[in-house]
Amino acid sequence: MGIRRLQFLERDSKPLSDGAPWYGFLETTDSDVDASISWDEDQRLCSGLESTRKIWSSPELLNLNPWNIHNVHGNRRLNHVKLDAKVRGLIVCCSRGNAIGIYGFTGISKAFESFVELMNQRAQNSQTYWFYFPINNGELITAAWIRKFKDCNSLAWPPALAFKTSLGRDVIFGTHPPIDLNHVYEYQPLVKDGDGAISGIVHNGLDPESKRITEIGVTCNPGCQVEAPGQEPQFGHYKCPEIRGRSTSITTWYMTKAPLEGLYKVRVCRDLKKPHRPCIGLLLYYTKERVESLGQVRWDRDLTYDVLAPINLEIGNINGKDYIKGVQRDTACTQLDSEVGVWQKIPQHGTLVWWFGNLGDKVALYNDPVS
Repeated sequence: MGIRRLQFLERDSKPLSDGAPWYGFLETTDSDVDASISWDEDQRLCSGLESTRKIWSSPELLNLNPWNIHNVHGNRRLNHVKLDAKVRGLIVCCSRGNAIGIYGFTGISKAFESFVELMNQRAQNSQTYWFYFPINNGELITAAWIRKFKDCNSLAWPPALAFKTSLGRDVIFGTHPPIDLNHVYEYQPLVKDGDGAISGIVHNGLDPESKRITEIGVTCNPGCQVEAPGQEPQFGHYKCPEIRGRSTSITTWYMTKAPLEGLYKVRVCRDLKKPHRPCIGLLLYYTKERVESLGQVRWDRDLTYDVLAPINLEIGNINGKDYIKGVQRDTACTQLDSEVGVWQKIPQHGTLVWWFGNLGDKVALYNDPVS
């Protein structure tokens, strides 16, 4: 690792990107500095300049308030995920109960393929689980929290990022504990009233020295004011499926949810690389031109099959684990039982919850009010 280039900047000028993976920033409070600059073995600029040891994936220094960050000490390499108009959704990759990478999805590209390859490498042969959270046209991320264990170091139990949007949607990018363990968690807000809409995420997941995300924060756009963050997300009433065997209760099940009101079609995500070709997730399209996701929607898997609502899900079982075997329109199902699985009718109201993890996939219905 070495120096590619030095850029000397005036106070209000912006640095240029030269293709480097990381950028270090060194600031001085004196507007009239006469300094000779040398580079020592610890890679610190010295002789008259005060180093802040900020190393970013972005060539532009980011403005973060102290409350916008969690466990960021200033001595880590932090990746900046921009949430601009080009981003269609947010991808979070998890492994062994920890988030290991975050990506702003703009479409299938070499950058996306490189991210998937990197996540598979960083998982070190462990199973990966993928969240895809669509961001709709005009939708803003208005609030963010860190869900963490009370009185516990983040290195021991890494945090989970939670979002709420201007459309009333919320999500936690992490495992979902049993209800009787809800009391051991707490939520730390990352934004305050007046910060503005969330414009990006910073994290240390791509730091070569980090195996999982332990340091995380958000950037905000004060020029785009949104409503006050309000109450933290409420997921406590969703009861996770049974945990059996040697599975750990706090890292077994991941959860996604979506409303059923106004649903007019789903796009099925299938993992054709597995012999039983399971349905691993759904993209849901609504009459109000919004999109939601359930399960694991992976853009490196098959997403070519659409089904009009109302739908039925076929529940299969392999090696003692339930999975979603098929999806059909309700009128296309001539019988509710098949030789391999059982068809479950999905109503046009309430909330559909999709659980996934090392014990398989399960779905559940709740009569939540329409947001």
